[in-house]
Amino acid sequence: MDMIKYQAKNVFSNSNTTYLTMMSNRFYRFMQHQGDRWLQKKERLEKLRLLKSLLMKKINKIICIANAPPQFHVKSRNNFHIFTPTVYENQKNSENLAISHTQGSATQK
Repeated sequence: MDMIKYQAKNVFSNSNTTYLTMMSNRFYRFMQHQGDRWLQKKERLEKLRLLKSLLMKKINKIICIANAPPQFHVKSRNNFHIFTPTVYENQKNSENLAISHTQGSATQK
């Protein structure tokens, strides 16, 4: 057993071929590691790109809705919508009524 160990040690230290195979194995492992890191980085970039595109879609949708004049009823898949003029006007009128009621009661007292 000791003799085999000695021979292996001897071959390892003297022979260039074993050194080269060891170095090539080490290099292969290193490159594999680099490849894994590169893949992880690529996946992260893809996730970021996807998130960015989703965010831009959401933002564009919101901007489109915000810029739409009140007479247009904009409805998207996410059920964002702008009031139609009738609902919009009714809401304004009810706010004005509420204000006039409070003012009226304040003046009567």
